[in-house]
Amino acid sequence: MNSPCPKLPFDAMPRLPSDDEAELVGALNQLPRNSVDELARCLLRAALVLERSGEVTHLTRLAEDMLTTLRLKAYLPAADAVGPNLHTNHVTPGT
Repeated sequence: MNSPCPKLPFDAMPRLPSDDEAELVGALNQLPRNSVDELARCLLRAALVLERSGEVTHLTRLAEDMLTTLRLKAYLPAADAVGPNLHTNHVTPGT
């Protein structure tokens, strides 16, 4: 009988990007503290769904949404400086 594969620590999992990857570091540094707290809450909620039901859809959706949000946050400051204020649907003065 074969024994199951040993459980790897998160940081040792294959294909995991390094924690100093430019996209990751830049996006996280731009987030306000309350957004980081919200990301942690969402991750814990999705992990509880996995633990309680075995359903991975919540974790997958969270991962997709986090990447989209972080990439938009990285883009929006530059867009706000040159055009419409996308947060309020108003035109930035001087445009």
